[in-house]
Amino acid sequence: MRIYGEHEQRVIDQLARCAAVEEGARAVLCADGHLGYSQPIGGAIAYREPPRSGSRPGRCRPPAPAAGTCSRSPPA
Repeated sequence: MRIYGEHEQRVIDQLARCAAVEEGARAVLCADGHLGYSQPIGGAIAYREPPRSGSRPGRCRPPAPAAGTCSRSPPA
């Protein structure tokens, strides 16, 4: 894990839990990071494996979008 800036311990713990989901996952927390719902805001996790279909919510990895769908919101 790479951590930039100073953060509350619970923010660092949240990032560590998300990175622990998969062996070899990489994590970074930017200087403006703060506690989020399932993963720190301002943090990023890089997993080697794509999410499994039917992943349980709240496990730091959302399920993959269905084939033929876009994961981004359309422009306003």
